[in-house]
Amino acid sequence: MKRTALILLGALALVWPALAQGPVAVKRLTNVINSYPQFSRDGKQLVFQSNRSGKMQIYVSKADGTEIRQLTQLDFPAQVPCWSPDGKQIVFAGEPGGDSEIFVMQADGSDVRRLTNIVADDSHPYWSADGARILFNSARTTPDPQAAGRSNGTSCSA
Repeated sequence: MKRTALILLGALALVWPALAQGPVAVKRLTNVINSYPQFSRDGKQLVFQSNRSGKMQIYVSKADGTEIRQLTQLDFPAQVPCWSPDGKQIVFAGEPGGDSEIFVMQADGSDVRRLTNIVADDSHPYWSADGARILFNSARTTPDPQAAGRSNGTSCSA
């Protein structure tokens, strides 16, 4: 108990000077809606979704928010991007026909491929640590644990 209290007090002592100075200044990088940012593994780039084109699409920028480049130019919203562990691909959710599905593309925005095609809400994709599978939220059920991370019987690994 005493050790926990000392650790808590030590941690408080570390953050107290910052708290005493008041609110931390937040730097706004853009004036449009940007969300779901994720740093690349090397920390040099950000991938994020933005509505700056009129609908949600996927963008990349330098880590400081400069040199913004649109990756997707789809006829439907593209959102919730996630870098692959090796940084070569980006998985994201898209809504063709209003139904959320999972897509993957090269990190430069080329070779967009649809991975799921089921009437369900497939969204919020994320790569496994080894890059072999893509995990995502879904409104459907998966009775076969071996099918998790697969669509239409094919592997979701890219």
